[in-house]
Amino acid sequence: MNRFLLVFLLIAAKAFCQINPADSTVQVVAYWDKNEAHSYSIVHEKLKVKGTDTTVTFHVDYKVDITIKDSTENSYTVEWKYRDFKSADKSASSKTAGLVDGLTVRFKTNEMGEYEELLNWKEINEHLKKSIANLEKTTKLPPFFIKSLKTINTRESVEEGLLVDIQQFHSFYGTAMTLGEEISDTSEEAGDLGIPVKSELYLVLEEIDFEDEAYLIKFFQTYDDESVQSAMGEFIGDFLGTENTKAVTASGFEDYYGAYIHTSGWPYNMFYQRDMTINGETNIETRAIAFE
Repeated sequence: MNRFLLVFLLIAAKAFCQINPADSTVQVVAYWDKNEAHSYSIVHEKLKVKGTDTTVTFHVDYKVDITIKDSTENSYTVEWKYRDFKSADKSASSKTAGLVDGLTVRFKTNEMGEYEELLNWKEINEHLKKSIANLEKTTKLPPFFIKSLKTINTRESVEEGLLVDIQQFHSFYGTAMTLGEEISDTSEEAGDLGIPVKSELYLVLEEIDFEDEAYLIKFFQTYDDESVQSAMGEFIGDFLGTENTKAVTASGFEDYYGAYIHTSGWPYNMFYQRDMTINGETNIETRAIAFE
């Protein structure tokens, strides 16, 4: 989950039980047991849309086995094991996504299920160093791309840049809302490029299924075009030189997070979509996480 959503959800932090039929309120809480385990499938895609033509430029799918390694009054220790990575192409993005194949990630959450701390950072860092070095030797990826991968060298950069599945999975825990309630706000926090970007935030509890004991919650973040353009120019300049800062025109930047979650705190499915138009071509990125 990006830091904007984390800050924004604090606005909705109240004290409700998971689903309260009396007043149609919901709080996203993890009610997990030690050694409980479930598997999820993940599909990550990127598409380009120009006029009536749509092209899939990137597609990977894989599985993750999630185990609750420990459960205390104040926290959960969670383990993710990535497996069965499959890619439909040999693009740079696919090779980067493949870095997590076979990886084990252990982290801690609070009692609500909100992500708190990466526990096996050193193991992951060594895995990344070896994998990136291997990519550099065995592929023809451009030097600037390898350079960007090597910036994933701190605990924070791994959490925000590589463990995006985990951040998405834990994005709504701790949130409390009333059915139909709409919460909006604005932000000027640093975005994915590490540069401040203005945006508008919108959160809504759209549906409660009392029979299925589940609920649907959605979050939208719409970015200011001028701020996005400025951030893109600065980022490109850092990697390709200042003479290239105006080579890209970006607009229509929006993020969407949606989750259909059971009262146990285990999601049935979660969906993320990012839209951005670059030089007149719309780029769409999606990530779907589904219970198996």
